[in-house]
Amino acid sequence: MRLRWVLLLLVLVMGCGQVASQVNGYTIEARADLQGADLQGADLQGADLQGANLSGANLSGANLSGANLSGADLISVDLTGANLSGANLSGAKLFGANLTGANLTGADLILANLKFMELNDANLNLTDANLTDANLSGAKLFGVDLSGANLSGANLTGANLESANLSGANLSGANLERADLAPSANLRGANLTGANLRDADLRDADLRDADLRDADLSGANLSSGTSTDGALYFTNLTGANLTGANLTGANLTGANLTGANLTGATMPDGTIHPSFPQPLNTVSSSGIASQDLWISGYEMAQPACDGSFITFVMSAAADHVIAGLMKFDGAQYLRDDITCASLNPFFTTGKFAGQPIYAVFFGPYSDLLSAQEKCLSLGLTKKSQCYIAPLTDYKSDRNVRYGPTD
Repeated sequence: MRLRWVLLLLVLVMGCGQVASQVNGYTIEARADLQGADLQGADLQGADLQGANLSGANLSGANLSGANLSGADLISVDLTGANLSGANLSGAKLFGANLTGANLTGADLILANLKFMELNDANLNLTDANLTDANLSGAKLFGVDLSGANLSGANLTGANLESANLSGANLSGANLERADLAPSANLRGANLTGANLRDADLRDADLRDADLRDADLSGANLSSGTSTDGALYFTNLTGANLTGANLTGANLTGANLTGANLTGATMPDGTIHPSFPQPLNTVSSSGIASQDLWISGYEMAQPACDGSFITFVMSAAADHVIAGLMKFDGAQYLRDDITCASLNPFFTTGKFAGQPIYAVFFGPYSDLLSAQEKCLSLGLTKKSQCYIAPLTDYKSDRNVRYGPTD
């Protein structure tokens, strides 16, 4: 008998947790119709409001920490100063809601719809919030703290993230096309792998330690001192504006820089990219060696002095090398004075006298015939247009040169 009473008591106690509560005369329960309800300052901590209709309700200053609002209709709700820390807002409709000064620390906003939301408030705290696949297209997030937030797969198309704090945030696979992150958005240490940042404005953004592997930044503006020393390998930077960007220490392996503007940019090796008319396409290696000329991501070649042959299509001063590389697709470049002894190191006459010679070339080839065939395949039949030189450690070979048909 005693056991029966104990079990009955347990059932009653457990059942009490499911009983709908009354707050300000309103029934608080899952799928409740609370449209336009006045719940200002209400204590709704841990409340179950799953699927509830709260559109147009006043929840300003309410305590909704740990509440279940998944799938709830929160359209045009006043959540000014509300505490939503740890709340479950997955799949909730939030467009038109006022979240000024709200605390969403650790909130779950998976698949939530915040389209065109105005969240411009430096006091709005979304630290560590889960916004996976959330719709934030066109949202105004000026100065919002999203540090450590999970925004993977989120739609932030055209969103205003000016001065927002996204440090350490997970934005992998997120769509930030045409997003405004200028000036001074903090993306330090953010995960942007595979993110779409096409035509995004990233002027003065802090991208240090950010991971942008496989991200698409084509047409993006990273000028005016944007700083990054993170992973940019295999990043699409086609047509990106990198004027004055600080890329010191960045890993650009495989990055596509076709048509990018690198004027005045500080490159991975610390050199300043000169004002070349147009950079080339992809970066050939990750750890760019320190050198006096950094051209469009191409590390200066250092062929072995092993008796092989290279086909020269241009010998020029530093500021003319880019033209040669653009003219001859697939060519490389080297600096004669720091390569093999068989190459003439400096200009001896003319306005470039005393300057090192840079060569645009193909090869190396193991035999002379293959090197000569390269000249002919380019339609260059004269020695003045294309010639072959051996790569050896002997200065005496500086006079050994072959034409396309010698």
